[in-house]
Amino acid sequence: MPKKTNPLRKYGNNSGAAFYNPDDRIARTIAMECHHRIEFITSPPTLGELIWCARCQLVRMVTVAPAEYRISCTSCSYGRRFGEDYKTAERKAAEHSMKKDHDIKIMNGTEEVAIRKSMKKYYQPGSTLF
Repeated sequence: MPKKTNPLRKYGNNSGAAFYNPDDRIARTIAMECHHRIEFITSPPTLGELIWCARCQLVRMVTVAPAEYRISCTSCSYGRRFGEDYKTAERKAAEHSMKKDHDIKIMNGTEEVAIRKSMKKYYQPGSTLF
């Protein structure tokens, strides 16, 4: 059963281009059941969501939605999205974890992929890890 949303919720304009959000510059492409594709700079719709197709001028279901890696800190408001680039998400999670002594969750869509634990909690100056 497809996820029910407001069918008049419009993503993009009549040319098929998405609204521009300067805070999120990662482009993601989704495909609809009519085989039209739309590139999103804002948050893309989820798989099975009903959206307005600007080319058909009809409500269509999303059939292909990309996975998106994102990180979020469990201690502060730090969070970023990285599209399909897992290596950069892992690197940025490690940087924040080391600098701020925080734990970071790495998510792929709604699924938790990994948790980057802060090593400062386990390492005391003058001691060894082994």
